Order: sequence, then structure tokens, then C-alpha cells
Amino acid sequence: MTDVEQVCPAVLPLSLETPLASVSPTSAPIDPFAEEPAAAEVAESLKRACRDRKPVTHFRTQAPAPKPAAEVPEGKGRRLDMLPNVEVLLAKVTSDDPALIACHRLCYKRDGKQLTRKRMLRQFSGLVEDPASVLARVSRVKPLRLLKAVATLFDCVPEDRTTEGMQEAVTKFLLKPKPSGKSLPEKKKAAKAKPKKASKSKKQSKAKAQAGPKRPMSAFLLFSQGKRVSVKAKHPDWTVPMVAKRVGDVWNKMEAEDKKPYEKKAKKLKQKYEEEKERLRKASKKRSKPAPESASDSSDSDSDSDSEPQKKKKKKAERNTKERRSSSESESEAPKKRHKSEKDQKKQNEEKKEEKKEEKKEEKEEKEEKEKEQKEEGSASE
Repeated sequence: MTDVEQVCPAVLPLSLETPLASVSPTSAPIDPFAEEPAAAEVAESLKRACRDRKPVTHFRTQAPAPKPAAEVPEGKGRRLDMLPNVEVLLAKVTSDDPALIACHRLCYKRDGKQLTRKRMLRQFSGLVEDPASVLARVSRVKPLRLLKAVATLFDCVPEDRTTEGMQEAVTKFLLKPKPSGKSLPEKKKAAKAKPKKASKSKKQSKAKAQAGPKRPMSAFLLFSQGKRVSVKAKHPDWTVPMVAKRVGDVWNKMEAEDKKPYEKKAKKLKQKYEEEKERLRKASKKRSKPAPESASDSSDSDSDSDSEPQKKKKKKAERNTKERRSSSESESEAPKKRHKSEKDQKKQNEEKKEEKKEEKKEEKEEKEEKEKEQKEEGSASE
């Protein structure tokens, strides 16, 4: 077989070798003595039978055409990047700040993109629109806090800081931007941290602790404590000197019997003060006394000529004797101290009970005196 027959045997005419069973009865009769077709005719017949091959088209991506830059219409005023105060304020604010977004919306009727928001605002030079429509746009900026922030960014904050005043100032700026002529407030330099000094309160407290207990109140001061409140309640408009004068007049007019409870209380306070003062004085003396020289020091000074092993033996003996004496003294003094402490506690308890009784009596007397005074004042007022 030829190459052509191997490629497409169905197209070629039947040869003598093909069996008769494979030929259908409907097919035309085969001439065994016919000549074989030429190679050119076979190639043409093959071309007709196979499908036509289309040329391969390669897919090539094209870069997107650059978008035309947004045109900023020219206004009647100056560009914002030519206004020094506005330029400084814009540099301080971030691009996602709500005040900056509101400014962009007022200038271009849209929020704008975060990357181009500041650049577009710097190119703004005014709106070519009707003032009424601009005012209506500004009136939509709410709340008043946001409108104030917009006015500060545009450097057009008016003296009248109401909503109407702010809206008028912003509309004028949007129609014709111009410099305000004001100077921006300078930042205060941070003061250098000074080394901390000891506070006066601590010094005063130390001085007070060294000085001693607080001085006791006099009978008049004890009386004025309760009386001042009642006078202030009746005359709330009076000043401190007026109240003090009235309390002093009442004290001077009082009789000696009425002053006795206050004088008793003042005496008790003075006694406590003296006792506390004496106790502190004794404690300070004990602290100031020098410590007595030990016997071991004297023995060491006397026995300088002795040898070192003899000195060590003496020191050990002295320590043992001291320990024995201290243990024996503590054993003998322990029951005495317990007895004394029990007695002291009993005395203190009795004294506390007496003080409580006296305080109750004094409170009763004070109440009675206050009732008497109220009755006298009521009768006087009538």
C-alpha cells in the first residue's frame, strides 16, 4: 500500500484485494482493469474531506487608556495652596478626617478619594454658582461642631460663632477664597522638667510632729462651734466677720453659770494637752541620752597587755554572766509587770467610763442651753 492509502483508505477506490463481502450490493460495480488515480488527485480528494485549518490568533492584553485628569474649574478667588494659613492647617489634618471630607464635599459635591482629597482641595479657587445654592449646601453641614471645624480649616472663623454666622462666613469663603490676615496661634514650648523638691506640707508635718500636740480650744471657741451654725442658718447672707461678731456679742452677754460647761470642757482638753506634752518631752530625753559604756569595753582597755587567748576567755565569761543576769531579772520581773499592766488597764477603763459620763452630762447641758437660747430668740423676734 502507498502512503496515501495508509492515511485515508476510505476515500480511495476499492482494490482487487478487498473482499466482495465488504462491498455493499448498492455500490457501483468495480472495474478490475481500471487504472489507479494519480497522487495529485488523491491529495485534492484528501483536502476536500479534512476540515479547513484556521490561522492561530494570539491573545495580547492592552494597557488601559489613562483617564483624563479631573478638571478643576477656576473661581474668582485665590487657590488654597496660595493661602499660607490654610496650607498649614491642611498639612496638620489627616486625609480621612471628617472635617476635610466635609470641605471636599462643599467644594466638589462629592467626598472624593483619600489619595487625591488634599490635592484637589489645594487646587480649589472658588465656586462659580449662585450664592443661595452655596448657602443651602453649607446649611446641610451638621452638627455645629463639624461646621466650626470646616471654618477653622478654611481660616474663616467669624466673631459671631452662631450657626448663622458660621454659615455666612463659609459661603463667602467658598465663593471667593482669600487670606484672613490672622496669625495662627503658636505652640507653647514644653517646659523642662525640674527636679522635684520636698513639698512644704511634708516639712510642716515633720515640724509639727517635733513641736508637739495641737493646742487645746478655749471655752469661747467651743461655744462658737455650735453657735456659728445656728447664726449662719438664720442669716445666710452674712459674711464670716459678721457671724463672728454676733457670736462674740452673745458670749459676752451670757452669765457665768451658762459659761461653766464650756469652761469645764476647755480645762479637760488643756489637761490632756499638758499630759501629752510631758510624755513627748520624756521620750525625747530618753532618745538624746548617750548609751552607757559596756563592761566589756572597759575590761578590754584595762587588759591591753594580756595576750589574745586570755582576752577571748574573759570576753566569753563576761557574756555568759550577762546572759544569766538578764534571764534571772526577766523571770523575777515578769509577774510584777503583769500585775502592773492589769492595774493600769483597770485604771484606764475607769477613767474612760468617767469621761463618757461627763461628756453625756455636758451634751445634755448644751442641749438645754440651746433650747433656752432658741426660746429667748423666738420671744425677742416676737
